Amino acid sequence: MMRPDLDRFIAGWRGPVLAALIALLAGLPVLALLPPLDRDESRYAQATSQMLESGDYVDIRFQDEPRWKKPVGIYWMQAAAVAVTSSVENRDIQPYRIPSILGAMLAAAVCAWAGAAMFGQRAGFLAGAMLGATFLLSTEAGIAKTDAMLCASVTLAMAGLARIYLATRAGEAPRRPHKLVFWLGVGLSILIKGPIGLIVVVPAILLLSLWDRDVKWLARLGWGWGLPLVALIVGPWAIAITIATDGGFWREAIVGDLAPKIAGGHESHGAPPGYYLIGALLMFFPATLMLPAALSTGWHRRAEPAVRFLVCWLVPAWLIFELTPTKLAHYTLPTYGALALLAAAALTRPIGSWSRYTGAGLSVLAGLALVLITVFGLTEYGRSTAQTWATITIVFAALAALIGAFLLLHRAAVTAVLVHKLAEDGGIRLEQRVSYYLPEFGQAGKQDTTISDVLAHRGGFPMMKIKAADKKVELMEDWDRVIRLICASPPTASRQQAYHAMTGGFILGEVIKRVTGTPITGYLDAQIRKPLKFEHFTYGIAKRHWPQVALNYEAGAPVRFPLSTVAERALFVPFPEVVRASNTDSFKQAVIPAGNIYATADELGRFFQMLLDDGVANGKRILKPETVARLRRPVGRIGIDRMLMIPLQYSEGMMLGARPAGLYGPNTPDAYGHLGFMNILGWADPSRHLSAALLTTGKAILGTHLIALGRLLAVINSRCA
Repeated sequence: MMRPDLDRFIAGWRGPVLAALIALLAGLPVLALLPPLDRDESRYAQATSQMLESGDYVDIRFQDEPRWKKPVGIYWMQAAAVAVTSSVENRDIQPYRIPSILGAMLAAAVCAWAGAAMFGQRAGFLAGAMLGATFLLSTEAGIAKTDAMLCASVTLAMAGLARIYLATRAGEAPRRPHKLVFWLGVGLSILIKGPIGLIVVVPAILLLSLWDRDVKWLARLGWGWGLPLVALIVGPWAIAITIATDGGFWREAIVGDLAPKIAGGHESHGAPPGYYLIGALLMFFPATLMLPAALSTGWHRRAEPAVRFLVCWLVPAWLIFELTPTKLAHYTLPTYGALALLAAAALTRPIGSWSRYTGAGLSVLAGLALVLITVFGLTEYGRSTAQTWATITIVFAALAALIGAFLLLHRAAVTAVLVHKLAEDGGIRLEQRVSYYLPEFGQAGKQDTTISDVLAHRGGFPMMKIKAADKKVELMEDWDRVIRLICASPPTASRQQAYHAMTGGFILGEVIKRVTGTPITGYLDAQIRKPLKFEHFTYGIAKRHWPQVALNYEAGAPVRFPLSTVAERALFVPFPEVVRASNTDSFKQAVIPAGNIYATADELGRFFQMLLDDGVANGKRILKPETVARLRRPVGRIGIDRMLMIPLQYSEGMMLGARPAGLYGPNTPDAYGHLGFMNILGWADPSRHLSAALLTTGKAILGTHLIALGRLLAVINSRCA
């Protein structure tokens, strides 16, 4: 099957539209389910409803008092949304929130548009998607305030400014539509929140001019008609409110609202510098993973015009917000477009190990913090809609932070045990090169790879080089051809940890076959299945047992980019195709060492119980204690897997648990085992004297099952402590 052409789906206008849809999906749970919790939201909605009831669209009032804090822009937008979709009498909060979610969608779309011009279509789409999915913007997207729309207007202005700046640096004439975008964004930002947007735009312009030692490019912004356009957007209302309030609006907005925030911690919202830097770990989630890479890109690639522009967008405004005594979490939101674009820029090149390690750790911490905050909120404000919102939040936070749960169609633990058994019997040495037993494997730069390297997923060949037309599940059923393709493929990951989803199992199976003269199926029968008195536990399954085989079903949300890309890298074909093929007769007859062992939950549990008992089962020794000890001994430290891009720790054949939480639940540093074909787990935990097996037929990556799975693992570990 041909690999889907991602670039075709995000080309042109499609990339910004898809980014906007991601922002829509991220913000909908808050918009639809969360009750009004923010004090300001209720005040904005009440003031808008009074505007609709009175017909006065100039003066802003809250009950009997004037509300002269922010300009009228967001009130007009909310009034329009209520007039079109509802009525004042209904008193539902959702219509008042519509401008906010539209603002989030616009911010994501504009970010994708700017990113496509800076770094290419794919990076642009990723930037927009990251911005739209951030915890901060997706939350503000469902709250009837100014901040999501302010983010949209500032991002619009900065995107237009970026296109102008890059054109002048390239010696080209800036296009009039880009100038229009810039001035339109500036005008809207002023109408929505006064000078706050200019705090981002003006310092960026000044720093760019100083950095480049060039102010001539400013002459090409279109001042002659741009400033009149801004005046046309803001001026009519500004004149009207001045007359209506005899200048009272400006005195209250500047002296009563803005000045106290600059002078001190207004309304008990003070915080020291560094507040936003620490808060970004949570607010930028789930893209927290990319924060170190984004900052590294900003520093090391600062000579590139596009990266330099993003640094000037981000740093001056961020410093101003950090130094201002009054702080609220959403103040830095207009700079998040720059962060998202820097993160996307980082993805256009290999990411350094420091950024990977640090980003992975920060992502897990942020995800855990978000889950804890959600649980606390549910406890404090529990109600049916809040429970639904909390469930959605927990699912996606856990998924984003612990995407290691996405490991597909693998049974490598059994193959690894067979290799260790062969080493125990003296048939091979784990430190020996694979090419010693399989000479053709030594071509294309893989001659120094050892058996131990393959077991620990450090063999350097997590993928094999095949033509697009050959990317079919049926290829896995042709043993000899797969071996030839793997042997001919060059290494793709050096000796760094990279999950060998299918390739490692085939090579280890071929080594067993070459050394023993017996196919891996026969060796499994003799060494494991028969001694343990298992009826099944085989690669492939006899035809007489087919009626007993449970069918697999694709469940949960559809697998989309980027998870679809991860799946295809590991399995060579799209995830739905793997699910379909796993139910076919040809798959049941095939021998796929890391992919299709058939067993019952009882058999899988007894297999790990044998390992837990130091290699003894039914009063008979299957493995020596020292073999089991080596099988579970860590190889290196927890590190980023270059295939799956998540933190994992392996032994020579097993996936290891961790503290405070790991693959097998909370506080499982001694556990070892393996994942199977989605939501299948088998493991042993010596500290709890526990062996366990979990088999399911629903093949879901995204879904509410993640909450149930997490709870199940937590209950198992707490009850067996």
